[in-house]
Amino acid sequence: MNYSDCHSVIPVQGLAFDHINTHIDILSTLAKSIDKFSSALAKEIVKNYRNGGIVLWAGNGGSASQASHLAAELMGKYVLEREPIPSYALSADSSVVTCISNDFGYASLYTRQIISFSKSSKVVVLLSTSGKSPNILSAAEYCRDNGIPLYSLTSDTGLRLETLSDQCLVCPSSNTGIIQEIHLVAGHLACAKVDQHFAQEFEIQAAKG
Repeated sequence: MNYSDCHSVIPVQGLAFDHINTHIDILSTLAKSIDKFSSALAKEIVKNYRNGGIVLWAGNGGSASQASHLAAELMGKYVLEREPIPSYALSADSSVVTCISNDFGYASLYTRQIISFSKSSKVVVLLSTSGKSPNILSAAEYCRDNGIPLYSLTSDTGLRLETLSDQCLVCPSSNTGIIQEIHLVAGHLACAKVDQHFAQEFEIQAAKG
């Protein structure tokens, strides 16, 4: 299918409504799954923080940008001001990315960095629209084999990634943009629940005087 074919399927003026309606349908279908996933991830992040750990995020392409985005929400803040949470996107340093990819192969990119944090308590969050990227699956296998908590976000083509993960949110779509946007909703909810945990803790401490 070429551009003119795609253009003729949905009139330009209908694209927004089609996109929004797709979101509504998927979010309605996944509401309970997103709530469960974001709650579990937030709880893991807070527990890991209490143990002096770090949250490691990874993805490719647009998912790498989302990994950086969500890492920043924890290191800085999402909504509420709170303690900064050590959080790092493994695609962020271009020197590290090109060094490992050139010397060890792109499939080793994230696994080798996770190994470098071996002395730190950690949670790993992997984002992959396909769930099939070799560097993502390599990182997932390492986490499984070494007992590292692994939370993943993928689509319904990511069965292997899902089976390797402690928790996995699966978006039932073949549209890359839609998948990424649903992943971002889940990631933001996890950050909101981390904020909520700190707010509740502050209220308890304040009540104790």
